[in-house]
Amino acid sequence: MQLSIFKQQAIVAFETANQGNLNQFIIGRDITDRFFCFIQNSREWMKHYLDTVSECGLQTVNSQMAQYICEHYGLRNNGVEQHYPYSYLIQSYHELISIQ
Repeated sequence: MQLSIFKQQAIVAFETANQGNLNQFIIGRDITDRFFCFIQNSREWMKHYLDTVSECGLQTVNSQMAQYICEHYGLRNNGVEQHYPYSYLIQSYHELISIQ
């Protein structure tokens, strides 16, 4: 799957699966980790993720996805890096806070 298509469709699926929890994820600053947990726990999305990684590379997919999450939800990196994510697809993530 092309990375641009994966980013858009994966966010829609993530939002659909977590409709009532998105604000909590944003307030908790761990939306990136929650997104990757969603991917790893979905057989369908894990397949799409692995296909995209095989085409573009792990670092590219993960960094582009993290950047897309920031842009899509109007967030920014607050400089705090978490080194123990719940998702095994990432080694760490930066906490994200609202731009407003």
